[in-house]
Amino acid sequence: MIPLTTNFTTLHCHVGTFLTEEYWESLGPNSPFLHELFHNKSQQLAQLQTANNSLEDHIMEAQTDILDVVAKAVVESWVGLGSSCMSGSKPKWLE
Repeated sequence: MIPLTTNFTTLHCHVGTFLTEEYWESLGPNSPFLHELFHNKSQQLAQLQTANNSLEDHIMEAQTDILDVVAKAVVESWVGLGSSCMSGSKPKWLE
């Protein structure tokens, strides 16, 4: 998975850093409110991105675990089938 929000989060953090006091003052009486809102939303976005990255890591681990179990089951099935064929008997699941 490609985390599309990573660049967006980075951009928000950098844009917030580059915005000058003159810019915020130009917004008028709502400037402190908007500045605080922008700051809070930037922090919230960063927290959500961190949580998302953690969930993506868990998904990748789960997919790896599932593939390991499937691979072991396939090997065990083929070993059992091979043993049955060599002894001349049918596997129980074919009876």
